Amino acid sequence: MIGKATGGMIPIPSHDKGDEDDGRDDTQHANQEPVIWRRHLALLLSVTWPASFWFGYLMTKKQGGAAMSLAAVPVAAVPVASLAATTPVASHNPRKECNFSRVSAWPIHNIIPPEKEGYCKGEDDVCPSIFIPLDRIYREMALYDPQGMSNFVLNIGARDGVAADPLYPLFQTFPETEAVLVELQHEWFAKLKKNYARFPKAHLVNKGIDLRNFNQVLRKPGRRHISSQSMDILKFDIDSCECHFLELMLAKDDGYFRAKVIQVELNHVLPPPLSFKDMCPRNNPGRSKGQRDVWGCSMQAAYDLVKPYGYLLLQYDWPDAVFVHESFQGAFPCLLQGNNEEIFRRNYWIGHDWAKQHYKRRRRAYYNTTWNEHIEETALSSFGNPRGTLEGIINQYKRLFLRNNPMWKEFAVSGSGVRATVATDKAGGFVIKWKAEEKLAEHTASPETPEI
Repeated sequence: MIGKATGGMIPIPSHDKGDEDDGRDDTQHANQEPVIWRRHLALLLSVTWPASFWFGYLMTKKQGGAAMSLAAVPVAAVPVASLAATTPVASHNPRKECNFSRVSAWPIHNIIPPEKEGYCKGEDDVCPSIFIPLDRIYREMALYDPQGMSNFVLNIGARDGVAADPLYPLFQTFPETEAVLVELQHEWFAKLKKNYARFPKAHLVNKGIDLRNFNQVLRKPGRRHISSQSMDILKFDIDSCECHFLELMLAKDDGYFRAKVIQVELNHVLPPPLSFKDMCPRNNPGRSKGQRDVWGCSMQAAYDLVKPYGYLLLQYDWPDAVFVHESFQGAFPCLLQGNNEEIFRRNYWIGHDWAKQHYKRRRRAYYNTTWNEHIEETALSSFGNPRGTLEGIINQYKRLFLRNNPMWKEFAVSGSGVRATVATDKAGGFVIKWKAEEKLAEHTASPETPEI
């Protein structure tokens, strides 16, 4: 359970840019005006989760071809009342309010006050961006509940701590932030050590993590944590079995890893409701070899893991998901409006469609271009034949999966009751075991590869 920290108040620099409106035309980027009847039909169909929503979304996409326009994303996801009138939402900043009748659903436009531009991670192939910088997210939370902040962050997979690292701007603003930064590669760690020499409370660790040592490696010496003193941000990027680690971390009784914000890099192409998890077989956290399509942790799998602990999807700046604990939902009244499933669907597809239209790197991430061009339709129709859908994916990539021995992967169509464990046996053979979905904690509580 996330509670209030006992530490002092964090100094918050002012980001008040005045009460005047931004003055931009938020409709200038829209591709075309949606067909009204189709949008209303999609909305009505989306009320029932999960199967009806995906049919409703597919109806909406038919209007503009494979790439849904940004203007089409929010309308089918917001409450019915907002279609006819403005929807004011109370904020911790009483001078501003949300207005979904005109403002686009872009994250930078739905924070108070709006950001002028998004965070591009310092990389041209993931620009332009419409997403909120992590340090701004941090400031909004501190404004909302200053006594609830612990002024402590954890960076797993830090590399040099600067290039494309979303936490670096936070250290520039708050140099006294306590932190643990972990980097395995020696060449990156040498740069990390040099770059963070001026941050006195940053504890640097040149060590890899596995399922047995992570609980010791990732804790800062001398810092006592209990469930009421959760860290502020957990940033996780190891290009490996993130889901397996994340599940074991969140299950720790003391709540150390239940950060207020979790940012994790996810699988680049698999959309909801397809759930995929690369597991760590025999305590081996290595990345899947041979392809860039079915690896890591899918968005649906990550959401299914964090949702029971009270997390909401704030934004999806492909391929990074940012989950915020529900105790800070009031800090983001525009972005986190609605029930959990509405928030998840809306914020996922905003990020997905933006990346598909604007990020050059996204297409370069494909291994099988033809397969990836149809993965959305595959996902949207998966409830009609969940086992057949999963069998198709497994058969498509079976040869590449076998490049990893040992190998252990978990597949599901979330909400359908169909799940598959794919692994190598002791002889290196390929084995699939089908079973009904169980409680997530029951099938990944052990770091060992299952006996199948």
